[in-house]
Amino acid sequence: MLKIGVISNPDSQRNRRGLADLRLGVSGLVHREVDGPRSLTGILTELASQEVGLLVVNGRISEDAGHRYRRWSWFFRHVLSLPNLILAQSAVSRERYIALGAPPERGEAIFLPAVE
Repeated sequence: MLKIGVISNPDSQRNRRGLADLRLGVSGLVHREVDGPRSLTGILTELASQEVGLLVVNGRISEDAGHRYRRWSWFFRHVLSLPNLILAQSAVSRERYIALGAPPERGEAIFLPAVE
C-alpha cells in the first residue's frame, strides 16, 4: 500500500480544511503536526524510517524567513536533505531552499494556485 505522509501546521485554517478533504480520499495517510523547527526533524526522520516518501508541495520561503533561517543552516541542511522532491512556488523560493541546503536535483519550481 502506498503511504502518504502529511505534515501540517496546526495554526493554519487552510491546512485543516485541506487535510479533512485529503483524509476522505486517501488510505495509508500518515499525518503529523509540526510544533516548531525541532519537531520537524523528528517527524521527517520518523516518516523516512517508515518508508513514507516525502514531498514538499507549494513550498515557499519568504525573503525575511530566508534571512532568519540562514542562522540555522546546519539544521536545515539535514532537514532539507530528507524530502524526495521539493515543489517550490517559484524559482526564487527554489533558490532559497537550495541556499539553505536542499539538494538542487530535488527542487523544482512550479506554480500551484491557492486552493480555497
